[in-house]
Amino acid sequence: MRLFADSASDLPKSFFQDENVILFPLRVHIGDEEFEDIRTVHSKKVFDAIRADIHPKTSQVSPDEMLNAFEQL
Repeated sequence: MRLFADSASDLPKSFFQDENVILFPLRVHIGDEEFEDIRTVHSKKVFDAIRADIHPKTSQVSPDEMLNAFEQL
């Protein structure tokens, strides 16, 4: 059995590593840049953008990415 969770679960990065849970990071868009939640962007950068009147947006993991992960089991 394998557990999967996306970064909206608000679990710390160490949990995914320690418990061998596969992380599906949400995409975070700040201006023209795209990041992977937890992996390549941290809350400080998001809050700094909000303070600068830049409105970050998120998007969910693509269905293809999830399907690929399930097929690899």
